[in-house]
Amino acid sequence: MLVGGLVLIVVGVGLAVGLSRRPGPAPAAAPATTSPLAPDQRMAKALMLTQSDLPLGWRVDTVGDQAGSSPKLRSGEAGITRTFASCMDITDGQAGVVLGGQAGDQTAQASSPVFVGPASASQPGFFTELQTAATIVRTHRDEQSNFALFSRPRYLGCAARAVASELQLGEDEASGTNGRPGPTSAAPVALPAPTGEQVSALLVTFSISDQANSVPVEVELVALGSDRIEADLEAFAIGGRIPTGVVSASVARFEERVAVGGRIAQA
Repeated sequence: MLVGGLVLIVVGVGLAVGLSRRPGPAPAAAPATTSPLAPDQRMAKALMLTQSDLPLGWRVDTVGDQAGSSPKLRSGEAGITRTFASCMDITDGQAGVVLGGQAGDQTAQASSPVFVGPASASQPGFFTELQTAATIVRTHRDEQSNFALFSRPRYLGCAARAVASELQLGEDEASGTNGRPGPTSAAPVALPAPTGEQVSALLVTFSISDQANSVPVEVELVALGSDRIEADLEAFAIGGRIPTGVVSASVARFEERVAVGGRIAQA
């Protein structure tokens, strides 16, 4: 279904969805040893999934780290943000936060490496990736206000189109083409969660265009909220379906870390 070169093109941009926008920890005004933000930064990093949390065969992606962020990519992301804001009827600033950007109420940010799943002998060209990220905000009220955006009726469709546009943008950046993603389909995913934790999850399916090829993609987006924590897990599969067992186990582990971190943040 997919040629090897196309897989490398798509993989080369890493997770070209909301998590790809995270620029890393929010800058502190003083060294970590004296900064009042240091405890929040340590908390954000402690929430991240690591390679040891994933099944045997998953590895850290090193290709996507080299992708960088060109002016064309930044301009494209700005356009996607404006379109998402208009779709949701929110400000560009709010849209940027939903799509993974920084905001004034955040005290720390962290993201895990992009993890790459093992190749499939029965599905040549099949590829999977997974990544986690989190921000710590100043108050629980900030977290509640931000998380409320996920419950808006428009979110499902707006997020699906933004995700497809992000991944198409990443492929275009790597290949030098200007494709258009195919129609999107999005459905909510019901996930159990620890007491007191907010959860929003959806499964998005679409295709991206690589010249004459139409490449099927499946993306799962999971947003978690607990006290001052806003956390995300994103996984995608190219050329097949996301392996349910891997993602469900990872989500459960991530949910528990966010719940524990939320109790610590509240203490």
